[in-house]
Amino acid sequence: MNDKLNSTPSSSYTDKFNWGSFGDDAIYKFLSANALPWNNGDATRQININGVRHRFYNLDDSCCPIPGKSYKDLTPKQIEAIYKHFTSIRADIRDQGDKLEKAKINHEENKAKVKEGKKGKRGGGKDGKKY
Repeated sequence: MNDKLNSTPSSSYTDKFNWGSFGDDAIYKFLSANALPWNNGDATRQININGVRHRFYNLDDSCCPIPGKSYKDLTPKQIEAIYKHFTSIRADIRDQGDKLEKAKINHEENKAKVKEGKKGKRGGGKDGKKY
């Protein structure tokens, strides 16, 4: 009875939910079994980023941020750039369609302004003579 009176119920997040865990071996087995092989036939590719060698598994090749390319075709430097700057690259790719539409509209407007400007002016210099 003293234990029940003296102890408070635990409000720890880990006590409320038991998520279970997998060992490192299970994760490595999953990665090697489901990874797409790189061009050299290996399941992994080691790339040096900021002095640390990272091991990359290719699980989904359709998510390569470079259009028309595969992660398999990229050089280590390109993969390093994607790894370091992924959030800004992803935002640029997401906004690419909107920027293209804006550029097309601006191009048409500018083209119309140039045509209007050419209609009003015949001479090239101050005295009206063409160069």
